[in-house]
Amino acid sequence: MSGDMAKAFAGEEFEKRHPRETWPEWLRPCTVVNYGKDPCDRFVVSFAVSYKEPLDVNEHWEEKDGQRRIVRVDPQTSEEFIVFKTPRKVVVYFQALVDPMTASVEVVTDMNLSLIIGEELNC
Repeated sequence: MSGDMAKAFAGEEFEKRHPRETWPEWLRPCTVVNYGKDPCDRFVVSFAVSYKEPLDVNEHWEEKDGQRRIVRVDPQTSEEFIVFKTPRKVVVYFQALVDPMTASVEVVTDMNLSLIIGEELNC
């Protein structure tokens, strides 16, 4: 089983619990899906969102080619730099263990989606 297949099994389980017609607007554009393996060789698939953080004084958001990014302007030279930041506040709202031998899915985290405020997310 590949990681992409494990993500598909986890996604199917997520959709059983949260039908698409109930998904909040933020879900698709703000969610990051990751996977890894646990010590038992099961895939650990996580659906997560990150929260907006205050920008530094010389930083601003910019949209280019449909992508939002943070730009820092050097106050002396006015030169612009793209800033890559690791979000400090990340919330995993759904996590599942997928057994690669049996394709069984065990949900370990299933948060109430209404607890997440879309306007506060970094997406």
